[in-house]
Amino acid sequence: MATPAYKLAVVICELFCFEKPYMDSYFGDYNEAELTERCFKGLLLHDFGYNIIRCNLGKIEEITSLSILKKRIYTAIKTGKQIGDAE
Repeated sequence: MATPAYKLAVVICELFCFEKPYMDSYFGDYNEAELTERCFKGLLLHDFGYNIIRCNLGKIEEITSLSILKKRIYTAIKTGKQIGDAE
C-alpha cells in the first residue's frame, strides 16, 4: 500500500545491500545520481529510515548533514558496497 519511494530505500539498502549484480538486474541501465535521489527521499520518509541508515550507511554521528547522507548513498550505489558499520 505504500508508495514506491517508500519501498525503494529498503530494496536498495536492505534487500540488495547495494550489490551491483542485483542492482543491475533489477534496475537495468540506471542513472546513479537519479537512483541516489530516489533512495535519499525514501529514507527520509521511511518509518525505519534511521535504522536503515545506521545499518547500511555508517555511524549516525558521522552523518552530520543531509548532503553527507546523500553522498554516502551515491558512493554505495556507485561502488556497489555498504558503508560504515556493515563493512
